[in-house]
Amino acid sequence: MDQPTRTCTGCHHTYPISQFRPHRASNPPRLTRQCLTCRLNHRIATRRIRAAARQERAAIMRILSQRSAAAAAAATSTTNTSTDLPTLPQLPSELTCLDCCRERSISEFQPVRATGGLTNQCISCRLRNGRRRRRRRRQG
Repeated sequence: MDQPTRTCTGCHHTYPISQFRPHRASNPPRLTRQCLTCRLNHRIATRRIRAAARQERAAIMRILSQRSAAAAAAATSTTNTSTDLPTLPQLPSELTCLDCCRERSISEFQPVRATGGLTNQCISCRLRNGRRRRRRRRQG
């Protein structure tokens, strides 16, 4: 007797259902839409994107700290000429969201007062996660 099959949404190949895992948060249990290979490749790619985004964030924090140091030096300086100020690197126009792993405009990230940097998630991911959290509180 033939095993039941399923088509992967990642590679669009048809595999037996043994190549699909149960979905982690489903009741009643259902299978994932991607085969084991596509899930592994997606996990590896996501890990790389997030590592690059963390390095991007560290560079932004360095730029912001340089700017604040330059502003403090300019405030204490007695001469107020533009030639004394060093040229500071510009902030990038886009950042990678650590949640959805998409390139977003820097305006979609909110400032964090405690660190002086930006949030790790774009506004749409923060809103989605907040709705999910509220829904869980109501259910639980």
